[in-house]
Amino acid sequence: MAKPRKPYSISTIRRRVDKKWSIAVRVRAGNKCEVCGLEDARLNAHHVIGRKVQAMGTLRWALQNGVSCCPRCHKYGATSFHVNPPVSMEWFRMNRSDDYTYILFHYTDSLEGKDAAGVREYLLWVESVLDKAIADSACNSTPAVV
Repeated sequence: MAKPRKPYSISTIRRRVDKKWSIAVRVRAGNKCEVCGLEDARLNAHHVIGRKVQAMGTLRWALQNGVSCCPRCHKYGATSFHVNPPVSMEWFRMNRSDDYTYILFHYTDSLEGKDAAGVREYLLWVESVLDKAIADSACNSTPAVV
């Protein structure tokens, strides 16, 4: 008789959800840089509000908090998200105003205070939403919103 499998740790689920979030952001953008339009196999999924700032926040996995970027627009160009945050935030506000507003209203949403079971349940729910967003985007449908 096989031993019952232990549930995945929260950190394992978090890494899995981070990867799926990255895929969902890039697929939602049609696998193009949202800033310059470049189609590049090396696209990055940029967190508008960073993962460290949102370590226990729900924006970390919200698709509204992600931008698909080529390396130049993400980290290396003069107006990239990492080199020039004010310019890139203005781009985000002008080009993704609904998502900008969503971020403003949900910035303080947090998983702080939830027990391990609550965090695990939330992460598994987010993972299912991201799986659906990836599948919907692949079918050219409107992606689900986290």
